Amino acid sequence: MGQAQKRATQKVSRLAGLIVFAVFLMMALLEVGIRVVLYHPVLLKYLPNRVLIPLRDIYANQIRNIVQDDPSMVSFDPVLFDRLRPGRSRFSNVEFNTILDINSRGARDSESALNHPQVVLVGDSISMGWGLSADQTIAHVIEERTGFKTLNAGVSGYGTVRQMKFLDLLHIAAPRFLIVQYGYYHVFENEAYFLHSNSLPIPDQATFKARLQEYRRERGWYSQFYSLGFLHFAFFSQDNWNFSKPEKGSESIADLFLNVLQHELRPEFSQTQLIVFETDYRSVDRFLIPQLDRWLSNPPLGASAILRHMMTVHLRKIIRDDDFYVLDEHLSARGARKVGDAISEAILKSASAKESGISSRVR
Repeated sequence: MGQAQKRATQKVSRLAGLIVFAVFLMMALLEVGIRVVLYHPVLLKYLPNRVLIPLRDIYANQIRNIVQDDPSMVSFDPVLFDRLRPGRSRFSNVEFNTILDINSRGARDSESALNHPQVVLVGDSISMGWGLSADQTIAHVIEERTGFKTLNAGVSGYGTVRQMKFLDLLHIAAPRFLIVQYGYYHVFENEAYFLHSNSLPIPDQATFKARLQEYRRERGWYSQFYSLGFLHFAFFSQDNWNFSKPEKGSESIADLFLNVLQHELRPEFSQTQLIVFETDYRSVDRFLIPQLDRWLSNPPLGASAILRHMMTVHLRKIIRDDDFYVLDEHLSARGARKVGDAISEAILKSASAKESGISSRVR
């Protein structure tokens, strides 16, 4: 090898080394910057959307603890697939640090709340109070505002079908009011129920264990490098925080929802006032509520009384983006207070109308 070629090789090697060093330096700076922002949530509100969106993706896929995927918080159930473990556990994420107290039947409430509640709230993590202390949940606000004993039966991950099945497993008397929360993803559970002749297929315990193991694998070594997740999102991912109406067949979202209630609500609930609201980060009155309102304007003759007289609570003009956590898609304490207040107003108005002998569908 000649001297000129040798010098050229050395020059290329030095350049390659500088490039590798520069890449590692940039990755290190990016990693530090992401960690500073993620673990100091007060800074998040100052970030533009183009930066916030990949940070949310990192949080959701690499950092966030999930109740229904944590074996210390859930156990397998042949009817519900997963069920909250009775007892006390700590549930925390970047933006909150909370305690979950679960009663003997798997609801986030006291044992005494199971004894003849006047109001029962069923739903998913929004109703359960993900990221909220017990005295900040929607159920607590309802009880505080109305004076009616209220049971919080919201469970993270449950769609309408499992909400109704969980309600049945609670073995409680029919309450005066049943509040049902609807979220974006519930349509998939409701559709599966419809497509399987009004029966929800529940995977076996081996599948449950495999899901928990997959969750742990996803939180492995790779998840500790946030810069890799940031770059992966920037170049290969789409914005998972912009959602459109779920693609479906001939059955509408309302049809699927009503079908579940028609088949799963026990006959003794016929005198219960049903109240429905729709909220999560992705949908506030966007999908179900408009369709329910149209259905209620002219319900079919064969519909049960509890469905024909159900009430819908409208939240679109009440809930804003800043009523949710910045990284997490769940309601903040302020958002839960707003929802609880709106539901309480509907409950009190309905109770007043019934006491005066007026049949009214409050919106």
